[in-house]
Amino acid sequence: MQVHPQRRMPAALPVAGASVWMAGAGNAPLWRALLDLGVLQSHGGWLLLFALAGMMAAALHALLSLVAWRPVLKPAIVVLLFASALGAHFMWTYHVVIDSAMAANTLQTDWHEVHALLTSRLALVVLAGAALPSWMVWRARIDHRPWRQQVLRNLGGASMAIVLFAGLLLLSFQPLASTMRNHKELRYLMNPLNTLYAAARTAVGGSRAKGELAPAGRDAVLLAPAGKPRLLVLVLGETGRSGNFGLNGYARDTTPELGRLQPASFGNAWSCGTSTAASVPCMFSPLGREGFLARARDTENLLDVLQHAGVAVLWVDNQPGGCKGVCDRVPTVNTSGLHDPALCARRVP
Repeated sequence: MQVHPQRRMPAALPVAGASVWMAGAGNAPLWRALLDLGVLQSHGGWLLLFALAGMMAAALHALLSLVAWRPVLKPAIVVLLFASALGAHFMWTYHVVIDSAMAANTLQTDWHEVHALLTSRLALVVLAGAALPSWMVWRARIDHRPWRQQVLRNLGGASMAIVLFAGLLLLSFQPLASTMRNHKELRYLMNPLNTLYAAARTAVGGSRAKGELAPAGRDAVLLAPAGKPRLLVLVLGETGRSGNFGLNGYARDTTPELGRLQPASFGNAWSCGTSTAASVPCMFSPLGREGFLARARDTENLLDVLQHAGVAVLWVDNQPGGCKGVCDRVPTVNTSGLHDPALCARRVP
């Protein structure tokens, strides 16, 4: 009996399957955001959802079609599947978006911070969302033609995907334009296109000019009465959602210890981002939130101004990730490697 070899499939099949999977299941955080914003409940909301999913699938199909070569295609699909699964998990779990600041923050994350993010839910998402589809793609026998024919196939697949993208864009232009105009943050939930964009922006260094910092407060002077020197301790804590603070009116008392101290809580204050790499430099910047996000050049910060005025500044850091450039020009002490038995008896790795 003659045994026939396993039939080979055209590259367009795994490309289409992976693109639809990532555009659909990989964008659960985006669908949740549209639901929470009331977009899906509005007129034409479900049309927008399916059109948006189709446009992302078409964009991914076009990108993968262009790299549908024997040594490149499978690794490219696998990388995108893992990026999609990881992005979906972190956006869903921590209500963050993926932009260039988040990409930079990820590159600066150390092992201790990564260890805290390794959960059973993450393992399950990666297994179901990336590992199993990647295994299926890797086992597939793909029919790759001689390079001249493969060029035509690749360009044909990319062209058809672009035509589909344009058609869906025209079909849903009105609700799509309105939604994106009113909720610009949604573009950073489009997974894994957001990761590709953020990685590219980070790789080229963004649009800000490199070089010497713009000066700030070089003429600052200290106005203080004679006598005992004043000491100010500014504690910069970890990120927290202000809307979930009992101190700010949340239904559950989530801040009982702070409440007993009766501190002043500034509710009309906004972070420049959801990552340390974005928020910490911003809060010490003299530019303000909007100016910081739109800056063409980095500037000196509050610590520099204090030093210009003659104030002795000391930055004490207990995070391995560091100060994200804020303390680069002032004396710094890092205590993250200390294991004081009294202060760190219950230290979390």
